Amino acid sequence: MNTTDRVEYLYDAMGTKLAKKPNGDAASCEYYMGDVVMVRAYPIMAWNIEYLLTPEGRVDFGSGSPIYEYHLKDHLGNTRVAYIAGTSGAADAVQEADYYPFGMKMASALYENNTNKYLYNGKELQDNTLGNINLDWYDYGARFYDPSLGRFHCLDAFAEEFNSWSPYHYANNNPILNIDINGDSTYRFDNEGKYLGLFDTDVDGIRGSIGSYSTYTDQDGNEQTQFNTEANFNFNDPAVDKEQLSLMKVGQQGIQIVTEENINDIMSQSGVDSKGVIGRYYFAATQSGSDRDAGSGNNMDFGIKYLGGKSGGKENDTYGGFFIFGNQPKAYNAMDAGNWLWGQGMKRLSFDYSTAQFSSQANEKFHDPKGDQRAIRKGFHYTVKSNKTSTFKLKNDQF
Repeated sequence: MNTTDRVEYLYDAMGTKLAKKPNGDAASCEYYMGDVVMVRAYPIMAWNIEYLLTPEGRVDFGSGSPIYEYHLKDHLGNTRVAYIAGTSGAADAVQEADYYPFGMKMASALYENNTNKYLYNGKELQDNTLGNINLDWYDYGARFYDPSLGRFHCLDAFAEEFNSWSPYHYANNNPILNIDINGDSTYRFDNEGKYLGLFDTDVDGIRGSIGSYSTYTDQDGNEQTQFNTEANFNFNDPAVDKEQLSLMKVGQQGIQIVTEENINDIMSQSGVDSKGVIGRYYFAATQSGSDRDAGSGNNMDFGIKYLGGKSGGKENDTYGGFFIFGNQPKAYNAMDAGNWLWGQGMKRLSFDYSTAQFSSQANEKFHDPKGDQRAIRKGFHYTVKSNKTSTFKLKNDQF
C-alpha cells in the first residue's frame, strides 16, 4: 500500500462530516452540505451538485439533469429497491439490494449499476478502493461499520458502562430487531415502562426500546446477560426530549403505554364523544386550554388534566415522562402527548384536519410549533379500531 492508498475525511467541531477525499485525489473529493453532496469540476473549479438526499430517496444530478429516485425500504431502514419514473410512465427499477443479517450485500445480477450508496440501514457505503481492495464499510456518523465482520472498527465511547458486551458490537448482536442509528444510541425501558438506562450515547438521533434482560451460559461456561428487544420506537421531539432523557434515573417510570381502550376512556372523560355538530365549536373553543396559565386544565387540555403535565411554556415539555399511543412506534413527552390527544379529540368532534390545524396555532406561543403540530397531526389521523373502554390510570413516579 503506497501513500496514495488512503481516504481523508474532514469534520467540523461537532463531528459533522464535511468532505471525503479518496486516495489524495482532489478531483474525486465529495463535499457534504447537509442533504446536498457536491463535487468540484477540475480544472475550472466549478461547484456541481452530485446528488440531493430526500426523505423518499434522492435526486441524482450526475447526468446533468435531475433524476428523481425513490427508495423502497424494509423495517430496518435498509434500501431494497431504487426506482425512477420510466419513459412509459411506469416505475423502472435501477437498483436492487438483498442483505445478509449483519448487512453484507448479497451478489445480484439485477440493477447493479446504480450510483446510490445509501443502502444498509440507509447509511452511506464507503466503497473506496485501498490497495486494490474495496473497503465496503458503512458510515454511521459516530463510527464506521464493517458488515463482513458484524462489528464497528473503533471502540464504543461508553464501553465501560456495558461491560457484558464487546465494545465493537453492532445492534446488541441482534440486527434483525435492532439498528444503531449513529453507531451509538438506544434508551431502554422494561415491559412496565421503567427506565433501564442508556445503551451507548446519543449524537444526532435518539431511539427507544422496550424489552427485558435474560441470562445465558456461553460456550466457555460463563454467565452472560443480554437484552431482548420486544419493540423499538422513536421520539416525537428529539431536540427537546433529549433533555428529559438525560435527567431520567434508572428505575423511574419513563414510558406509559396508552392503549386504544385507554384512548377511548380519555375521550369519554373529556366529553368530546357526546357533542353534537352545533355544540362542538363552543366546546372546542372553551375547553382547549384557556386556563393553561392557571394550571387547572380544561376538558380538552389533555396534557395537564389527564397526563400530569405542567402548565405554561416550552420548558415543561421536559417534564412528565413519555407516552406511546396504541400501535404507533413513537413516544411523546407529556405536553406533546396532550397535543396528540387534542388532535384525536378534534377528529371525534367531526372537525376536518385543516380546521384543527388552524385552531391549534393559538397555542404555539406556549410550545415548540414543530413538535406540537407533528403530535396533533399524528393524533388526528390515528384510527382507533377498538370500540371498548378501559379506565386510564396515570402511573406515579416520573409522571
